[in-house]
Amino acid sequence: MSSDFKFDDSFHGKHKKRRIEKINKNKIKVIEEYEYEYASFFDRFIATLIDTFIFIFVIYGLLYLFFGVGIFLSESDSSPISTLEGDPLITYIFINNIFPIIAIIWFWMKYKGTPGKIAMGIQIIDEKNGDSLSLGKSIIRYFGYIISSIPLCLGYFWIFIDKKNRAWHDIFAGSIVIKEQK
Repeated sequence: MSSDFKFDDSFHGKHKKRRIEKINKNKIKVIEEYEYEYASFFDRFIATLIDTFIFIFVIYGLLYLFFGVGIFLSESDSSPISTLEGDPLITYIFINNIFPIIAIIWFWMKYKGTPGKIAMGIQIIDEKNGDSLSLGKSIIRYFGYIISSIPLCLGYFWIFIDKKNRAWHDIFAGSIVIKEQK
C-alpha cells in the first residue's frame, strides 16, 4: 500500500488535496481531505513589508552591535563601509548579505513562512506533498526571487496570471503559498 496526493485544480484560488491510500489497482481509500485557499498578491505583499521592517531592524541592530554608530555616519564623501578591511568587512558582509539568506530559508523550512507570512496567516508549502520546503527547494525559491525581480518584477505579478497564484520563484521551487489551515 502506498500513500499519495491528488490535486483538484478546477477552480481558481482554491486547491483541494486528498491523501489517498492505494489498496489495489482498482480501489483507493481517502484518508484525509484538505482544501487550500491560495494566498493573494495583497496578503503576500503585506507579509513582505512586515518582513522588510523586521529584517531592517535586526540587521541594523546587529551592525550597530558590531560596529557602533559609526557604520551609519560618514563625515567624508566616502561611505564608512568602504573603510572596512579584513575581518570587519567579512563580518559586515555576513550580517548584511549572508545572515538574511540563512534566516529566511530557516524560517521557510521550520515554520513554513517568514515572520511576515506567519503574521498574515499564510504558509509556503511543497506543492507535491503539502510539507515544509526542503533545503534544496528553499534555496531554489530564494534565488528565484532574483529572476522574478529582473524583468520589471514580472515574476511577482505572475501571481495574477497563474491559477494557483504562484510567482515565478514558486514555480521554480515547486511551492505554493496558501492561507493557513485553521
